[in-house]
Order: sequence, then C-alpha cells, then structure tokens
Amino acid sequence: MPGSELGYLHRIYQIDQTIDQKGEALARQTLKNVYVKTRSALQTNERLRRLYHKRFLERYLDWDIFVNGYLGLNGQKAANKRWKQKMEEKLTGKGYKEGAVERMGETVEKNRQFLEKYSFLFEPPY
Repeated sequence: MPGSELGYLHRIYQIDQTIDQKGEALARQTLKNVYVKTRSALQTNERLRRLYHKRFLERYLDWDIFVNGYLGLNGQKAANKRWKQKMEEKLTGKGYKEGAVERMGETVEKNRQFLEKYSFLFEPPY
C-alpha cells in the first residue's frame, strides 16, 4: 500500500508494526460486528425487511454459506463432490436454477482474492 492514503499515513505518522497489527485486528473485528448486526437486522427488523424483495430476504445468507464452504474446500475430491452435491440440493430446494453452484463457484473464483481477504465475514453465525 505504499502509494495509497493508508501508506502515506503510515509514513507520516511512522506507525510501528504492533500498533498497525492492533489497528488491523480492531478494524476486522468492527467490520465483522457490523456485518453480523446487519445480517441480524435483515432477519428481524420488519421495517428494514420491507425495503427488500422477498426473494433476497429468503436467499441472502446463501451467499455467505456458499462462500464459507467453497473457500474451505480442499484437495479431497470425494469431500468436495459431496459438498457441491449438498449445496446443489440446498439451492435447488430454495428455487435456484440448475447450475447455481457452478455459477456461484465461478463468481468466487473471479473474486477469490477479495473474498479470501474478507472470508471472516462469511463465517457462522448465520
């Protein structure tokens, strides 16, 4: 980040590594708290829920569950295949079109760097 605003601030204020790490941890925890609070509000706040389409409200957690599972896949072909079949059944059961797992997987792959950086947001609780 040398050419970014954050990089300039690091140089100007000469932030040491310990303070930088504490700030990073605090920022991540705050972001997680806000994300979980938003998910919770989307589940319970009727005034907020009225602003969203019914299908979105039925499905928005599916993305978090999918990303968390997809990023957790390892090289074990049998386990990966079971997970994909389970997700396909879950998504099809919720009205997704056939091939949703493949399309969502492609989206994760296209955005893998970003999603891995913020993978802590997609962890339970849902």
